[in-house]
Amino acid sequence: MIINIINCNWIIMKWIFFVTALFTQIVSAQAMIVEANKPQRIELHSQQDTFLKINEPGYYRGFIRSQSHMEHVIAFNSAGDPIKKLLNHEARETEIFWYVDQADTYRIEMKSADTEVSKAEMQLAPMPLKKDQYLSPEVSMLSPTLSRTAADIHGGVKDAEKKFWQIIESQGAPLVEYQPDNKAFVTFLFRGNANNVRLLGAPYGGHAQMSKIEGSDIWFRSFEVPDSTRLSYRIAPNVPQLARDTNREQRRAVLATAALDPLNLEPSFGSDTGIFGSASTLTLKHASSDSVATEEGNPKGQLTHFLYQGDAEVEARHISLYEPNSVYSTTDKSPLLILFDGESYIDKVPTPLVMDNLIASKAIPPMRVVFVNPLRPSLRAKELTPNKA
Repeated sequence: MIINIINCNWIIMKWIFFVTALFTQIVSAQAMIVEANKPQRIELHSQQDTFLKINEPGYYRGFIRSQSHMEHVIAFNSAGDPIKKLLNHEARETEIFWYVDQADTYRIEMKSADTEVSKAEMQLAPMPLKKDQYLSPEVSMLSPTLSRTAADIHGGVKDAEKKFWQIIESQGAPLVEYQPDNKAFVTFLFRGNANNVRLLGAPYGGHAQMSKIEGSDIWFRSFEVPDSTRLSYRIAPNVPQLARDTNREQRRAVLATAALDPLNLEPSFGSDTGIFGSASTLTLKHASSDSVATEEGNPKGQLTHFLYQGDAEVEARHISLYEPNSVYSTTDKSPLLILFDGESYIDKVPTPLVMDNLIASKAIPPMRVVFVNPLRPSLRAKELTPNKA
């Protein structure tokens, strides 16, 4: 009897060991490791992570697409730190602009926007880069303050750079120096040891390469602008320099590293969602008032979100409807404003608040606003082409 019990226990233990080993193999198989040194099509799951092995620093382009809405897709390094938000807002699709500065095995976490299990397709490809990533063009140094600092640095004046950064830290960047005739010299700055620095949202041209003062950590780009200037911008250090530029890929590579200006002390603009994110702001002394976009305590309208699917559409699209506060009367003859890129006119531009203020001040009559989003970002250019008629 004792022998039979021992035999039974042994058989049970063997089965437990077998099942445990099998489960471990299944888990290991689920925790798929993908080599990212060549173009890959990767299937992401909301209930299991995918691991990307990246053997050397590089720049990766691609996209993530799903039939259902994703809440986020985040890359974590091997230490468990979040390194890159590949998708940081509810969407079914996003482009990838990812500059990886360290070799590692990265864990890719995808979270579904609902409780159902969902899958997504991620396509990722390394982009060939130039061997020399350094870029510092010769540009005009308009700023008197920066010109003196550069002369002091080259002349060996002790703590010249340190004193300059102390000034910037106390007053914030960009450096603004007002001039006669309603003009101002505005100098955008970056501090650090970088291969290159790009300004996204420059006063002229949109993009501008910054230049480094030799023998320092000062990167700069100066512009002469009207003293009524108001703008938003981002700073992008170490923009990947591509070996080949096709389809404006070099210009778009700025999105891989663009971020808020760490030296700017002013409030940022827009929400930190999407590939563009929030931006730093510059407001000069004679800029027109932006009170229409600030909270003034006026009666608030109502914003309602819908899913709409037309007869000819294979997918439903997100639309939103703004209706004025009930203290204002609207009829079927009231004006209607339709805004494409609807999400941007809610997250980036505070349109509902602007409408509240304009209606309250009687600058415009009470009206409804429809915010229309593209089915997917990749279909935007197809949907919003000029009307040939």
